[in-house]
Amino acid sequence: MATLPNFPTKISKHQKAFWLGISLGIFVLVGFVLSQSVLAQSDGLGLNEFGNETNLGTEVNLIGLIARIINIILGFLGVVAIGLILYAGWIWMTSRGDAQKIAKAKKIMAGGVIGLAIVLSAFAIASFIIRQLLDATGGGNGGNGWGGGLPGNTERGFNVVGVDPKNNKTNVTLCRAVQAVFNYDVEPTSVSATSFSVEKYNNPPVPNDPFAGERSVSGNSVSFTHRTPPNGTFTDFEPNTRYIVTVTTAVENIPPPGQLVKNLEKQKRWSFTTGTEQDDGLPIVEQVSPTGTSGVCRNPAIQAIFDEEMLASRLNHQNIVLTDDDGNIIPLKSVSVGSDFKSFTVYPQALLASDTTFTVTLKTAENTNNPEGITDACVNPLDGDGNGTTNPWPDDNYSWTFTTGDNVNCLPELTSAVPTQGDYGEAITLTGYNLGITGEVSFNNWWADSNSFNGSNNIVSWDPTEIVVRTPVGATTGPWYFQDGHRPITGKVWVQLATEITNKLDFTVTSPYIIRTSPSSGGPGQYVTIIGWNFGDQPGEVFLGSEEVFAPQACAGVWWRDTRIIVEIPPGAASGDFQVITAGSGSNSPNKPSSFEPFTVTTDLPGPGLCSILPDNTLINTSIPVALTGDRLGDGSGSQLIFGTTQANITDWTDTGINATSPALSVADTYAVFAVVNSRTSNALPFLVDDGSGGGGSTIPEVYIYEGCSNGRQSPSPFMDSENACGNAALSARFTIAMDAGTLVIGSGRNIYVQRCNNSGPFNPIACDSDVSFGLINYIYDSQDNVRGFWAFPSSGFDRNYWYQATITTGVTSAANPPVPMANNFVWHFKVASDVCPINNVVIDPSYVTIRELSPSSGSRRNFSAAPTALNCNSVDGSDYTWRWTTASPSDPPPKRIRLLGGIPEPFEQTGVQTPAVTVEAMDWTDNGPAKVNIEAYRENKSDSADVYVSPITCVEFDDCNLCGVGISRCVAGVCEPVLTEVQEDNGAVGNWVTIRGCYFGNAQGRVIYTSEDGSTVDGAWPDPAICGANDVWQNRQIISEVPESAATGDLTIERPTPPGGSPQTPLTFTVNNINRPGLCKVTPDSHYEADLPANITISGNGFGGQRPGDNVNYYWYDDTTGNYVYNTSATNYSRWTDKLVIATTPAVPPSRIGDNRVTINKGVLETNPYNYELIAGGGGGVGESCDLTPETLMCDDDDSCLDGLICSADDGCTCQPESILEEEPRVVTVEPTGGNICRNTI
Repeated sequence: MATLPNFPTKISKHQKAFWLGISLGIFVLVGFVLSQSVLAQSDGLGLNEFGNETNLGTEVNLIGLIARIINIILGFLGVVAIGLILYAGWIWMTSRGDAQKIAKAKKIMAGGVIGLAIVLSAFAIASFIIRQLLDATGGGNGGNGWGGGLPGNTERGFNVVGVDPKNNKTNVTLCRAVQAVFNYDVEPTSVSATSFSVEKYNNPPVPNDPFAGERSVSGNSVSFTHRTPPNGTFTDFEPNTRYIVTVTTAVENIPPPGQLVKNLEKQKRWSFTTGTEQDDGLPIVEQVSPTGTSGVCRNPAIQAIFDEEMLASRLNHQNIVLTDDDGNIIPLKSVSVGSDFKSFTVYPQALLASDTTFTVTLKTAENTNNPEGITDACVNPLDGDGNGTTNPWPDDNYSWTFTTGDNVNCLPELTSAVPTQGDYGEAITLTGYNLGITGEVSFNNWWADSNSFNGSNNIVSWDPTEIVVRTPVGATTGPWYFQDGHRPITGKVWVQLATEITNKLDFTVTSPYIIRTSPSSGGPGQYVTIIGWNFGDQPGEVFLGSEEVFAPQACAGVWWRDTRIIVEIPPGAASGDFQVITAGSGSNSPNKPSSFEPFTVTTDLPGPGLCSILPDNTLINTSIPVALTGDRLGDGSGSQLIFGTTQANITDWTDTGINATSPALSVADTYAVFAVVNSRTSNALPFLVDDGSGGGGSTIPEVYIYEGCSNGRQSPSPFMDSENACGNAALSARFTIAMDAGTLVIGSGRNIYVQRCNNSGPFNPIACDSDVSFGLINYIYDSQDNVRGFWAFPSSGFDRNYWYQATITTGVTSAANPPVPMANNFVWHFKVASDVCPINNVVIDPSYVTIRELSPSSGSRRNFSAAPTALNCNSVDGSDYTWRWTTASPSDPPPKRIRLLGGIPEPFEQTGVQTPAVTVEAMDWTDNGPAKVNIEAYRENKSDSADVYVSPITCVEFDDCNLCGVGISRCVAGVCEPVLTEVQEDNGAVGNWVTIRGCYFGNAQGRVIYTSEDGSTVDGAWPDPAICGANDVWQNRQIISEVPESAATGDLTIERPTPPGGSPQTPLTFTVNNINRPGLCKVTPDSHYEADLPANITISGNGFGGQRPGDNVNYYWYDDTTGNYVYNTSATNYSRWTDKLVIATTPAVPPSRIGDNRVTINKGVLETNPYNYELIAGGGGGVGESCDLTPETLMCDDDDSCLDGLICSADDGCTCQPESILEEEPRVVTVEPTGGNICRNTI
């Protein structure tokens, strides 16, 4: 084939301009795409994050303006670039083989590739420059913005979790190395003299005199040494001198696979003071693991504990060597240095051979043969033989051996954490398996080590099955009670052995915690906002170093809130750590010390100061008027009020106050609000923008990740990336919040689906093309009967040796109103290794419940399911087993506190069910501890139980206190705090009866407290017990009170009797006037099943008179779409009406009106106070009770006349019976053979 000659082409000015345009278009297009993908996680411009890191004050607005202009330009040029690329493609596609046109198209596309390379390089360079700028400007006088700080993700990020010497340690030896341990491996290139500095401290004004030394990184540790090894020359610290160590946010981690690089979350600064002595003692090994001449697991944690702090950078692969009995070196994973600096842990890279003897060698330091060997923190070499002197190489190396067996399952696992909440310094006991001889206990990614108030180690004791540890200072799990718009958060505790992490158990840190200060430095007179949580609702104390600091005079009365405190830097103050001490009384008492947060005192003049903002919250995309108070705010000329990075509209500005309209912010978050006056920035105040979910921020459902099965079901199951799944396993997952059961649908093309993939080699997603069909989906419930997960079995099981891919799509939503979908599809895969796995255990969900009402109320019921689990924790098919359910009350004799729904006889057996499940109902209060629901795999010795608390106020965790709405009540000391929601009527004369509604009033009668005429308080009176009964006027959600003599208009509240005591945080208001109304105090019964209607109720009260036309018994139904009670219906028949008693017939109502109702009586224009009355869906018949609601017919009614789980049995006289006991007993129907002369091998 002939080819065209290549003629040189002269490029015209127009062509040069054209190519420049292409390059610029591609450059800005990629830049635009990258900027959007990166910045989409912040505020759209990246300014929240930028402002938070740089603390640049008023500069933020200029940056925001420039960024917006750049985005507009990038958007326009991006469109141009796309047009050029499409143009090149069009030329090529329409060339019809024309070589010149093809060449032209190729040149345009080649230019695009070159442009892309330039863009990527430029982006990397720009990212590096910005990171350096962020680090160089961190800390300053900001306080102008933060995102997600309250409460956000409370699992801590990349942090320093152990230091040596300890903070404020004295008499430190002059040769001592300075070291830090991190909770992730450290990127060596990020450690420098500026990011990890050691300075001599002089005062005034600030630390200075950098100290020279060498920095080295090994795994998760950084060491700063100033003495050459071993026994070499010295560059000692000065005697009796204080030194400051600073680790900046420029230090980066080496992220785990699939995660992004993280900078240090918070700058770490600590100090120590030297003494006059050296340390020439030699370190020795105290304890090692594993040991043993047989049976050691093939994946062991290799650990050693030394008698003193070691030089962490020397504990590396060069000096820790594992060899087999042939002398072959076995590769090891990354070495993890203990945060006590006295230990290490490392795992083999792969399973060790079975029945083989291995040797671990720790190599000491020696000038000629191993100058970088193991030493202590003063560079004294390891004394391997422990004789106190150095020996010729290699005699001071330390070695030990162990011999493996066949076991490969020795990863650490936790089974319990007791207690489940605590303050800093309080002990917690962790039990489990394979916990080693040392390691780290992590509280939400904050290691225990010696993060304590006195510098002592938080590890009390450690053995392979039990650890006792104190809660470390600096750990946080978020708010532990509802405060300032933020719902409580439950954190986690776990154990980490190098690269292996146990399952995570619930644990809540109840101590106050400081997140940050705004600003982080300033001079005398500067207002400082201390941001955090758990400070309590009563003012306590605040210290800066050892000096107590106080509220600014302008902020008196508003300076202390649960999540923020305003203080003023006093004259003569020195740099140090802020610490908060809670009050002796209040919501987080008594006298709890907080974590520390450093603050630098400068000579700067104080800026403007803010004290309060009201309101301090709004919904997304909603502007509201706000009022701020403060001092030194000026007259408003040229001043600004900023919410995050967005300027507010000002309506009035004085030296002590600002009135403005907040901007409409589109992202749910906590924003910093600050004033800029004459280019000086104030302290910031937190302002919450809520998405309406009631959680103080986004409540996006996520799949709960848990590989074990000692603390609930595995999730997801089969577990992610596992290659040992069971063929008889269920597909199962739990979620982080309550879910809408209607969206949990499974099958091909639905919200949850599974595909079968390849059956050889590693997982291949391209091969996933065969949809798996499933049976019915079932639900996992939490303690409040919310749907928190699902399980479903494939119709034909999972096929052995095949990979499967499961997907939970964003069609799955939460149960919130409006519902919130998952942010992204959740996709995982697993491989099936066996056809059938036998059960190894059984797990009940939920592990406990709280029930607030007694049968027959619908609120008296809770659902339980039991998951048969295999050894790998997969939930497996239980249909081959017999399951027995029983209940047990906390004390004898009867009555029983709980029973299986409808009184089903116990033990209740279930056979042929894949996952056994029952419903339990409460019959009486459990005053002496919880009742039990028990499940047993009959004759398999596998069982589990769940606690049932039948109490109006008992709680275990925060979600147990949601009767009045999410986060309205708090779980404190095991009981929910009482809440008042309304009083009806909220006005009336002395002697009137009123209904007080709310939740968690308890069963025992307490006090109703009114405002008295003299401005003090007076106890409410009670309706006549002869009419109303002595025990019916005080119920858990309703109190009937009589307005007492001397009552006056003012606050109305209640007080529970002691114990447990307690009053609502917010009172109601009652107005005393001359309106006398009839009163209602009792309705019997106060509930009916739908199938029982029409039915009579008896109403007791006073002032009903005789019935006149227009006098009625009215029913009001709760409409949850409006949150109001609306008229439902009136009684249809009145068999009796007297001044104190009315008997009326409740008519049948539409199914949509079933639920929470109220009953009143109207007398002309006056209406009584209301009384709670519940209409329950379905029938009401229990076991043995009649289900024949229409006896005039010849047939029994249908099963709806019975409780769920029962059927209406004609064979038992139209009574409700369990379906299982209606089945015929097995009997012999026929036998063969019979007669004589039968074949000898026939039966």
